Amino acid sequence: MVSNLNAVVLKLGGSVITFKALPEKPNIDAVRRLSREIAEAGVERLVLVHGGGSFGHPMAQAYASRPRCERLAGLSATHVSMLRLNRIVVSSLLEAGVEAFPLHPSSLLRVRGGRVETLGLDLVQKLLDVGLTPVLYGDVVPDLDGDLRVVSGDVIASTLAVELEAERLIFCLDVDGIHVKEDGETRVLDRVRPEEFEAVLEAVWPPRSSDATGGMRGKLLEAFRASRSGVSVLFVNGLKPGLLLRALRGEEVPGTVIG
Repeated sequence: MVSNLNAVVLKLGGSVITFKALPEKPNIDAVRRLSREIAEAGVERLVLVHGGGSFGHPMAQAYASRPRCERLAGLSATHVSMLRLNRIVVSSLLEAGVEAFPLHPSSLLRVRGGRVETLGLDLVQKLLDVGLTPVLYGDVVPDLDGDLRVVSGDVIASTLAVELEAERLIFCLDVDGIHVKEDGETRVLDRVRPEEFEAVLEAVWPPRSSDATGGMRGKLLEAFRASRSGVSVLFVNGLKPGLLLRALRGEEVPGTVIG
């Protein structure tokens, strides 16, 4: 395992950087503002992972239950769609002054049964060492048990945080943090402690998602996995200007802390 005690892994949610109700519609204003906040924060060892939003998810869902030949064509189309979004994100980061470098998970990752086995960690480490910011994304990757599989940006982000022994993992969402519904009332949690993990998973709101990669519950599972490995995890609203900047600087911000 590589030691990067000052590294930060940032997951930009697809719901923040795209308009999820509109096919392949990026939220350009949000992408540019977040890029400026990332640049201003000046984190020296930053790894960025972004979600698919209205790019990858609709295609992955549309082809999921089709015959194998059609499904494989759909997975290829999903990958191409994610390449388009990645280009938008990386271009915006470069314009803001972030030395971003795209890494394509389909070429780096291998999974077995949905869990990442090969990550391309040496390449990520090398890019960090020379002062670049690796930018990955949820993608279609080969499964060592056969076929292809969609691996979410949440899984990639948490795996990177654990394997790099990162200091922090930040999930940038379109909401104020983790919501739970209890006794008919919905509220945002300030913190989720280890002994509360199971109860929060049961109460998380919304409980289900049409998201191809698990929705909020999937994010929580990955957050808990990173937290158990000693990574500080924060959920913050990326649609509120300035919050990501403050979070990247290590300042206290509204949101949900895990651990």
